[in-house]
Amino acid sequence: MFPIFDVRGDAVGFGARVLEGDGPKYLNSSESPIYHKSRLLYGLNWAKSDIVRADTSVVVEGYTDVIAMHLAGMPIAVATCGTALGEDHLDLLRRFSERVVFAFDADEAGAGAAIRGFDRSVPGDLDLRVAVLPDGKDPADVVADGDMERLRGAIRPASSRLPSDATSRPPTITAKRSARCSTSPSWCEVKSTVCPRPRRSATKS
Repeated sequence: MFPIFDVRGDAVGFGARVLEGDGPKYLNSSESPIYHKSRLLYGLNWAKSDIVRADTSVVVEGYTDVIAMHLAGMPIAVATCGTALGEDHLDLLRRFSERVVFAFDADEAGAGAAIRGFDRSVPGDLDLRVAVLPDGKDPADVVADGDMERLRGAIRPASSRLPSDATSRPPTITAKRSARCSTSPSWCEVKSTVCPRPRRSATKS
């Protein structure tokens, strides 16, 4: 069981990780007047100060990924609470950093989650990237393998990139952004070309 806190540090719900059997990997509290999963990011209450200092946040898939990255000395990880990344999540993150790195599981489902995140309407001052993890690994697996340096390298700006099939997105999505690639095909920087909104101050409340 994982207690889920809002950005102020108030407990608003619970999540659970299924260890055996079929069904969803994570279970969460039902929607309530204080628990809105579309507006919550697990771990943000702990990570927000470090995210401000690094000007980078890392979005991972699960609660165990957040915990593993924090224990490994990378306390800038957060996770959605059983839902796809949405506009409200991105709007929340932009209060603390301009760069957001997606570090989802390096499999088909994880890649799909990252692409869905890119398909959202993005605030114009956000720099979005996707970290390239070893095949079949999620951040918790990489930490468990003791390969923290590889994980740190994957979330660095020069290493993170778009998924290779991101250029197949519908034109309505592609038209909103421009991609500036280096001469090396290993990474691509993505900037929204919509009119940027003023960045909010990095308040901790």
